Amino acid sequence: RVFFEDAYTKQLEIFLESGRPKILSAPKPTSFQHYLVQDNANSPQTLKHYNDLTGLRGYKQYWHQSGNQWKATPQEIQKTPSQFAAPIKPVKTGIVFQGKIHFENLTAEELGALLFALDLPEGCGHKLGMGKPLGMGSIHIQVKLRLSERQLRYSSAFAEWDNTETSDAEIIQFKNCFENLIITKLGDTNNRDLWSIPR
Repeated sequence: RVFFEDAYTKQLEIFLESGRPKILSAPKPTSFQHYLVQDNANSPQTLKHYNDLTGLRGYKQYWHQSGNQWKATPQEIQKTPSQFAAPIKPVKTGIVFQGKIHFENLTAEELGALLFALDLPEGCGHKLGMGKPLGMGSIHIQVKLRLSERQLRYSSAFAEWDNTETSDAEIIQFKNCFENLIITKLGDTNNRDLWSIPR
């Protein structure tokens, strides 16, 4: 019930000069000492592994950073050429893309969930693409919501031609519907803000 279109830009000269990115290693499941909580990491004999009663150490996050140091040097590539990815052409900073997400038959809570995921709090951003560990792929999504009134659409040939956007207050209202649902399901009566609840 949710359909994503491609996003396009009208700007020209959007790419940086191509190059091979620095090594982006994949997760190593055998490095359980990094991924699991260790009570006593000083002794290799007492390390907790996947069969022990212990927790995950945390969540992997990519910090937002400049992304200027993404390109591997010729000397680095020459040492271990097989470990480097093929050349890439990253998008420059400040390029604006526009795209659409179509949805149908969503409840207020479901639409709120979609908006909650896209429209992050002030100062937060999403990360896209393979260059996240190198500081690339930080994006900001600006949401504009247009709702279709089905009965009105089929009652007139010219209905909804103006396709007016809903207000910011209505977007907040949908997000609140989702937020209240989750908080109620969690049984957390002390919090009325989903972002303040520990993950």
